[in-house]
Amino acid sequence: MTVLGHIKNCLLSNPSRPEASQIFAALCDRILDYDENVRRHVVEVVCDVARSDLDSVPVDTAKLVAERLRDKSVIYSSSIYFSGRVNFFAFHPEVSSFGFAVSS
Repeated sequence: MTVLGHIKNCLLSNPSRPEASQIFAALCDRILDYDENVRRHVVEVVCDVARSDLDSVPVDTAKLVAERLRDKSVIYSSSIYFSGRVNFFAFHPEVSSFGFAVSS
């Protein structure tokens, strides 16, 4: 299992754990990774955690994920959009269903 897989399991088991803010900060750093596969896996982890507990995902993290989802890459459209992972944006108070910020 990869490190991101362990992080996902950690957040899914207890999304309000004390170190969750540090974990999300580290994920935000990886969203900007030069490797497209790393970015894709981070987006998948954050989307899966948000589907489990939307309130656990910080707004800044959701906005960074939204930026990644606007990426024109085929990897994002096929593995993220069609898996239903973006549905949580429709319910996030500051991010619309297409990943555009509603408020600042």
